[in-house]
Amino acid sequence: MKIIFILISLCLFSAVLSQAQPDMVIELCRHGARGPSNTNYSHDWPPEEIGQLTPAGFRQHNLLGVALQKDYPKILGISFDKTLIYAISDTTPRCIQSALAQFYGVYLGIGPGLGNNYYTLQAVPPYNSPYINQTLANMTNSAALAHNHYPMEIPVIDDSLQLLFHSDSPKYCPNYAVWYAENLIDLKSLSAWEKFKVTINNINKYVKVQTPIELTNFGDAAICDYFANRPLPGNMPIEDDLWFNVTYASTWYAVHYWS
Repeated sequence: MKIIFILISLCLFSAVLSQAQPDMVIELCRHGARGPSNTNYSHDWPPEEIGQLTPAGFRQHNLLGVALQKDYPKILGISFDKTLIYAISDTTPRCIQSALAQFYGVYLGIGPGLGNNYYTLQAVPPYNSPYINQTLANMTNSAALAHNHYPMEIPVIDDSLQLLFHSDSPKYCPNYAVWYAENLIDLKSLSAWEKFKVTINNINKYVKVQTPIELTNFGDAAICDYFANRPLPGNMPIEDDLWFNVTYASTWYAVHYWS
């Protein structure tokens, strides 16, 4: 194991020194900014936006795609090749949308065209609408879609891969329910609650938080409100110390319980 680790380290060090482009890139990522998972602390979110990707989430992944294309031009800076690029998502809409938004950024301006000799009206649907002609008037055959986007295929997982994406679900990991229940009352959880007392007391000036689960729900709502440019729960101000402490404490418990 030590020999393998040393070899890998040397390879990585060599690549950094030579600025060499990798032959393969594997990206594992979460969805972008979303609506809260429940309305316990965010009562003004429309029901249809609960847990859904927000405009900020679309932009986050779109910008990530632009950056990745620039960082890995050998792989992502060329026209799409389905034999080289593969993406997969779970069935959650915000994850599928995040993947699509990211690939819009990757393939911005390098999508396929129809060709200069292509008869434009051949690519018109059999639907009589003046808006089609108005749109065509602003398009050329150099790009199939506006902004030369590429419509990526994002396959979703089937039952054979559920464990890969949902290992924190009792349905797919029987031991998870036991582990989760133990973590609710273990010494680390109780000790952390005491250490976060000052932060919790400050939160309670605005909303009621009495348990670690309530703290994670509050933190989730506050973070979602922040990225959606909404007032925080209880109109809590975004003060540096309190805000950072809230996000840290709530994330600590989320990681402790569910990761």
